[in-house]
Amino acid sequence: MMACSNRIIFTLLDVLKINNNENSNKLDEKILFNIFSLLENLSRFSINAQEIRLIWQLFHQNTSLKTQLLQLLITAAKYDDPDTQSISSYFDLQRPNSGIILPVIHRWSSLSSSPSLSSTTSSSSPSSPHFSFHCWLKLNHEIGSYPYGGRRQIYSFYSQSVGLESFIRSSSITVLITDHREIAYIEINDCDDLFDGYWHSLTIVHTAQRPSLFGSAFQTTLCCNLTIYIDGSLRKEIKNFKYVSNINDPITSASIGSSSQRPKSSEIKQKNESLSTTLVKTIQPFKGLFTSRAKPANIRKENQGFYSQNVMIIEPESQEAIFGQSICLYGQIACIWILTETLDEQQVKQLYEMGGDFCHQYHSSMLNNDTSISSVIFDLISTRSLLLYHPLACNGQICIDISSCSTQINGRLINGSCLRLYPFSESLVNLGGCPILYPLIELFQENDTNNILSYDQTKTSDNRHNHFYSNPIASIIYLIRCILSSKSMIILTEQIAQHYNIEILGEYLNHISSSSFIDQQLLMSIEELIESSRSISSLQLLTIQLIQHILFNFTLWNKSNFHVRLLHLQYILKVIKEEKNFDREKFGIQFFLDILKQHFNTTKGDKEEQRELREIIYEIMKYFFQNHTSMKDLNALLSTISVLSVLNDEITYELLEFIVGLLNPTSAFHEQIIDFLGESNMIEGLYSLLVVNNLSSRTKEIILKIMKCFIGSKRTSQQIRAQLRLETN
Repeated sequence: MMACSNRIIFTLLDVLKINNNENSNKLDEKILFNIFSLLENLSRFSINAQEIRLIWQLFHQNTSLKTQLLQLLITAAKYDDPDTQSISSYFDLQRPNSGIILPVIHRWSSLSSSPSLSSTTSSSSPSSPHFSFHCWLKLNHEIGSYPYGGRRQIYSFYSQSVGLESFIRSSSITVLITDHREIAYIEINDCDDLFDGYWHSLTIVHTAQRPSLFGSAFQTTLCCNLTIYIDGSLRKEIKNFKYVSNINDPITSASIGSSSQRPKSSEIKQKNESLSTTLVKTIQPFKGLFTSRAKPANIRKENQGFYSQNVMIIEPESQEAIFGQSICLYGQIACIWILTETLDEQQVKQLYEMGGDFCHQYHSSMLNNDTSISSVIFDLISTRSLLLYHPLACNGQICIDISSCSTQINGRLINGSCLRLYPFSESLVNLGGCPILYPLIELFQENDTNNILSYDQTKTSDNRHNHFYSNPIASIIYLIRCILSSKSMIILTEQIAQHYNIEILGEYLNHISSSSFIDQQLLMSIEELIESSRSISSLQLLTIQLIQHILFNFTLWNKSNFHVRLLHLQYILKVIKEEKNFDREKFGIQFFLDILKQHFNTTKGDKEEQRELREIIYEIMKYFFQNHTSMKDLNALLSTISVLSVLNDEITYELLEFIVGLLNPTSAFHEQIIDFLGESNMIEGLYSLLVVNNLSSRTKEIILKIMKCFIGSKRTSQQIRAQLRLETN
C-alpha cells in the first residue's frame, strides 16, 4: 500500500509506454510478465484516475499488450469491495518511534460535568469521567515485520499521578491502569483474528462506577466496568476493574500508536510524596479507625478484593520488566475516536457497520438532518468527544481534531506516513464511469488473442477466471460485472442504468470487428452480468435494460454459430420463466413472432439446425399462452401465418402445427382457443389459406385438421359452421 501511494503504478505504466515506442529497446518477456504481476498486486489496493488514463493511452497505442492491460483492469475492479478493502486512508506506523503524539490535555475531567450527560451519571457526588476508545487498525503480522518481544502500544495516557494504557503482546490485548500504589491489568487472550492482515474495528470502553456514600469520602480505590469489542462484537467484559479517580491533573504524556510517553520515575516519586502528605492530613481525624501499621503488600491484597478475579495486580513501574519494552503499533491505524462517555453494544455494532470512514457520514448527516439510529453516535461526536482524528484531515504532520467540541486537541504524526488509497470505482467515476469502457470493444482485433504473455502463465494470480481472457470482449463484459458487483460505489450502478448507457453498449457489441468474438464465452459473460444484476433488488431497471438491449439483440447473436445461438435461446427461455419483472406486454407473442420473421425466416444454413432453433421460439410462445391466453396473441399468430404463407411454407407449417398443439383436448386452454377462433375474421383467415398456391399439400392438410378440430368442438355454434359451409361426418 505504501508503494501505491508512492506512484509505483504510474512509474511501471510509464515504463510500458516507453517500451512501446519504436525507437526504444524492447523489454524481455520475463521482465514484462513481472511488471504486470506487480501491477496486478498493487492495483488491488489502489489505482488513481491518472493511472487509469495512462492505461487508456497504452490501449490506443496499438500495443501488443492490450490483453494484459485488460486483465489488469479486471484485477483492480474485482478487489474494489469494502468487504476486502474497508479503509481508504490511514496512518502508517512502521518505525520504532512512529505514532501520534498528543499535546497536554487540560480539561479531561471537566467534560464529565457537561449538561448533556444522562441522569444516571449526573450527581452531586464526585464522579470520574468515562473513557471510550474506538479505532480501525491493521497490524503487521509477517515474521520480521515487527519486534516480537515488545508491547505494541495502542494508546498511552499519563498524568503525574495516574495512567491508562492499552497494548498488544503476542496474540493478546492488554488494558492497564496505574497509579502511585499499583498497576492493575487485564489480558484478553485469543485475539488471533487481529493478525490476519485485514482491517479490524477495536473499541475499549471504561464505564466508571459511582462510589457509595461512605466510599466517596473514604474509598481510595475506584472501579469501572471494562468492555472490549472487536469488529462490533463483544469480546470481553470485566466488572470491577481498577479505574482512576477524578483526573484533576493535566494529561501531560499522551500518545496513540506510539511507544509509551510515561513520565520518569523521579517525577512520579516527587508527586507521590506530595499526595501522601495530603492523604495523611485528610485521614488524621479518623486515625483510630485504621490499623496503625499497613504494609504496601497488605494494601494491594485489600484492594484486590475490590476487583474481578481476572484482574492482576503488580508493582508500579514494572511494565517493562513484565510486558517488554514499549514500541510503536507497527501497522496501520485509521479513524481514531476518544470520548468521555460510554458506548453500549448496539452503538459499537452500529459504528462497525458504518465502517472506518464514518466521519464522512457524520458531516453529511449534519447537512441532511439525519434522524436515524446513527444520529445518536453523531450527537456523541458533537458533545462528548475528547478528540477525533481522520487521515484525510491530516495537514502535513498535524492531525486535525475534527470533533465539534470547543477544545480542539490537534496531534502530531511523528515518523509516520498519512496515506490514501484510491478505489478503482472512485477513480472510474472521476473519469466518466462505465461508458468509458465501451470503446475498448472496438480496439480488439481477432489476432489480439494470440498476444498473451507465455512466460510461466500458470503463475497468474487468478486462474479461476482465465476462461474469459481468451475472448477480450467477454473480458470487458466481465470487467463491467465486477464494477457493478462492488458495494463501494453505488453511483456507478445508478449511472449505468441512465442516459441510454446499456443501449449504447449494445450498439458497440453490434460493431464487434470479428464474429469469432461472439462465442460461448461472450454469452457466459452476458449471462453472469444479468444474473448479477438480478440478485440485487435495487438494479431491476438495469436487469430489464440488459435483457432488452443485449440479450434480445438478435442482430448480434445471429452472427454466432449454431451452438451459441441454441444456448442463447435456451437462456432467454430460462430468464422469461424466472424473471418476475419481465415485461410480457412488450416482449410477448408479437415480439417473438417478429423475431421469427426477421431472423429465422431464411433458407441459408442447415435446415435441421434452423428448425431446432425455431423449436425453442415455439416453446417460448407456448409458455406465454400457458400463462395468459388472449385473443390479441392469437390474432398476432394468425396474422404472421398469413404473411409467411406466401414466403416460407416450412415456417407456415410449423406455426399451424403449433396451433394444433394449442387445440389439444388435454390442454388447459383448449376451450379458450376455440372461443377465440370463433370470433369474427379469425377462423376465416385460416380458411382462406387453402387457396394459396405457394403452400404445399402437407400444409393444407394441417389447415384442414385445424378446421376439423374447430368444427367438431361442442363450443362451436351452428351459425359459424353454416358460415364456413363445413360439416363433420
